[in-house]
Amino acid sequence: MNGAEYQQEWRKRNPEKHAEQQQEWRRRNPERWAEIQRECYARNREDRKRRLREYRAVNRERVRIEAMARHNQRFATEPEYREKHRAHTRLARANKRFSASPLGALYREEIKAFYFACPPGMEVDHVHPFRVMEGKEHIACGLHVPWNLQYLTLKENRTKGSKLAATCISSHTVEVDLVTV
Repeated sequence: MNGAEYQQEWRKRNPEKHAEQQQEWRRRNPERWAEIQRECYARNREDRKRRLREYRAVNRERVRIEAMARHNQRFATEPEYREKHRAHTRLARANKRFSASPLGALYREEIKAFYFACPPGMEVDHVHPFRVMEGKEHIACGLHVPWNLQYLTLKENRTKGSKLAATCISSHTVEVDLVTV
């Protein structure tokens, strides 16, 4: 029996003593122990990522349910998380409009700030509606720009809907601010 085999056999016979020796060595050599952990973590990083991807692919529904449970728990218990989530939801809806409005992309940061500054209990509304339909006919549209946004309560916003003011509808004129780019 060589030295390595003897040590392996001794560790099997004396697991408590071996664990004590390992703890003592780690206590005396914290820098070296931290370096060993970093090296081991780096060596196994890609393998862990691969295993996680495989697990998520096989257990897609379970992962989704667990994520929703974490979200619901945080949403119910953390007011900061709840407000941040609501602001991000409002912004995500607004992002759909950025592609439809060439000016929206120019004022992206201002619009983003407007959505994040929305007070609790209020909604961001377009002063001139983003899209106005009369039956199946598209008759007008407002721009997705900072000066066409306002805060309204949920009730006020639902009451207003996508309607133009009566004066705009009767005359079929809509003022447009020209922006030089």
